Amino acid sequence: EVAVVFGLRGDLDVEAEVLVTHLHGEALLAELPLTARTPHTITDPDALRANLDAARAAGWVEQSEQNDIGMNAVGVPVLRPDGTVIAALAIAAPVFRADLESLRQHVSTLQATADRLGTLLP
Repeated sequence: EVAVVFGLRGDLDVEAEVLVTHLHGEALLAELPLTARTPHTITDPDALRANLDAARAAGWVEQSEQNDIGMNAVGVPVLRPDGTVIAALAIAAPVFRADLESLRQHVSTLQATADRLGTLLP
């Protein structure tokens, strides 16, 4: 039997947000230091909870300069066939190369790739 313990040691980048959204989000949210890295960082627990709920419903996460000024990102969970989250897959780009709408156009490709990875990874 294998036990996995998930915890965050740093900031809530897009990959971490994907994982928090799908893995024990409420328990992790209670422990998460909501320190502003940029003026766009969500530091209010209720606002973050609403953001995570919306991401969970959509099946993917987006960030626009929340972790780093000048960077946009979208991410999806990698799920095993039984629905267990095992990883996150994301793309990020500087805002001058890809606005958030441009990155959103790649979500379906990310999801298809994540679906394939979920069947291949142990």
